[in-house]
Amino acid sequence: MSRPRVLALLLVLTAASLLWAPAAGAGTLSPIADCQAHGGVLTVNYSTRELQRALSEMSVSVREYTTCYTAISDELNLRLGHAVKPIGDSASKTSSGSGGSGTAVLVVILAAVVLAGGSSAAWAAHRRRGR
Repeated sequence: MSRPRVLALLLVLTAASLLWAPAAGAGTLSPIADCQAHGGVLTVNYSTRELQRALSEMSVSVREYTTCYTAISDELNLRLGHAVKPIGDSASKTSSGSGGSGTAVLVVILAAVVLAGGSSAAWAAHRRRGR
């Protein structure tokens, strides 16, 4: 197999792995990452255990400088049946979506740029050999 074809195949495989990796890990988003990615709102229904773990593992900076501690603890209190004081429009509303569509768009754009650059490089290498 010629070198440009090997390079093109390598680029296609790399792009495919970039596209597949976020989809494979979509179900493993932690409540903390979900909350930070969506401006203090949980977009996925998490188990009580996941919410408790998130609160225990949350860094001090996330706890102090984001609303994620409140969002996650409010959701946990709702799950456990404890009263939660309403503070206007609570940021702990949940839905059963996977979220992260903005990330998927960025990955697709990145893959397209990588493929275009690889194709251009392979084409240029092919033309250079022809001269």
